[in-house]
Amino acid sequence: MWQLRNNAAMFALAFDKFSPLLIGLTKHKNTRTTLTISQSCTKSDEAFLLLTLENNWEKWMAIANATSPNKEEDMDESTEELVPPPKWTGNAFHGGRNPGWPKEAKEEFAKLCDKVAKNWEAHTNTNVQESILEAWKSEGGTKTKKMTKKPETLVPHDDFF
Repeated sequence: MWQLRNNAAMFALAFDKFSPLLIGLTKHKNTRTTLTISQSCTKSDEAFLLLTLENNWEKWMAIANATSPNKEEDMDESTEELVPPPKWTGNAFHGGRNPGWPKEAKEEFAKLCDKVAKNWEAHTNTNVQESILEAWKSEGGTKTKKMTKKPETLVPHDDFF
């Protein structure tokens, strides 16, 4: 996932979709077009974003590959079996308990925190962050989408919760 940080378009998409969960929706809306990523979140926020992406990447890619954007059908039971569990948290809710992140994931998080900190100190990602900020500014500020369905008709996909 570290390579993601050097691809402005992909990193912008990932950060834009996940930063409201990391730093809060209000802060994200208020700082999205005025501050770079390193100004609006902490190093550990960014490291956790990268860890979360790595944890779920194979699962999300399998889901994306198993469904067609032209079909409105959900995955059927035969394709659900082909979806791998998340890398580290696949059995997190076994037995109704959440044991948290395993040791390997915590070690990876510590490594990512160190990498992000060194990257920020060296300012090697400044151009990527500046280009993301400029792209967000060119979109015309913060935009919120209206819900197209009434809240009571929205049904979340239980695999993501």
